[in-house]
Amino acid sequence: MKAERAGLVSIVIVNWNTRNLLLRCIGSILDGGCSVPCEIIVVDNASADGSVDAVRSAYPNVTVIANDRNLGFASANNVGFARASGESILLLNPDTIVSEKAADKLVAFLEAHSDVGIVGPLIVGQDGCPQISSFGIAPSLREAFLHAIRIWRIAPKSRLARQFLMIPREPEDWIYTRHLLGACMLVRRRVIDQTNGFDERFFLFLEETDLCYRTQQMGWRIAYYVGARITHLGEQSMLHILDRSGGYYIRSYNYFCRKHGMGRSSVPATNLCLIMGLINEAAIALAKHRSITRAANSLRAIWYGYVAKP
Repeated sequence: MKAERAGLVSIVIVNWNTRNLLLRCIGSILDGGCSVPCEIIVVDNASADGSVDAVRSAYPNVTVIANDRNLGFASANNVGFARASGESILLLNPDTIVSEKAADKLVAFLEAHSDVGIVGPLIVGQDGCPQISSFGIAPSLREAFLHAIRIWRIAPKSRLARQFLMIPREPEDWIYTRHLLGACMLVRRRVIDQTNGFDERFFLFLEETDLCYRTQQMGWRIAYYVGARITHLGEQSMLHILDRSGGYYIRSYNYFCRKHGMGRSSVPATNLCLIMGLINEAAIALAKHRSITRAANSLRAIWYGYVAKP
């Protein structure tokens, strides 16, 4: 990595075929989303939609790294980390819109909380409704079961739902949590150095969960701060490969559990819960969204998760 520059924020955006959204994201950063000194680094995973040329043309001061193949989310972020010079690094998805001074607020939070290694903001959808972005339980048999039954929908005020979804209680605007959604996270440079960044054996999904887990093992804490806010459209680069992305999720889940010591006796039950969750998604797709395609993608994810390589 480059020598660290005090006070600088490195914004790393990994892109794959989301040209227009990427341009919009960068625009939101430059239009007030980040007023502290920052550098923007786009790592493109061999997009076929002209993303690289579009960014270089519209934003010549943005650093663009064009990979010759799709390295996956974890590896591509590590490429960005190696180029970054900032004291802190903001991981940002290209399908996000950074609200006014949201990055500044995250930086100020890290400066005020010396025990926090990673902080994430309130993430809302295009409709303004909060997305699930702070989690109080790590991948496990219990988490897989609670996710499969959608505990936050069937019993939103229960103790189990509160354990699954970490939300600050008024008047506080932040809380310590177990892990965050990787669409937007501000990470101390020292954390990246200590953990060696993402585990590249995760191609997609749960790499941020693993990073949060290892960060806590190093003695740091993870925080969810709703005082900063971004908009996340969600899974835009994967809309045409939802079945394969579901397969990647299953494979990443199993790898995380093996890596962090899940007992062998729990593995079959955990995978049963993962399958149950996808069947549940298929049922919701048919009943609520009237989408046969969406339902079929959920079921095909099981095939890619356990049989064919995504």
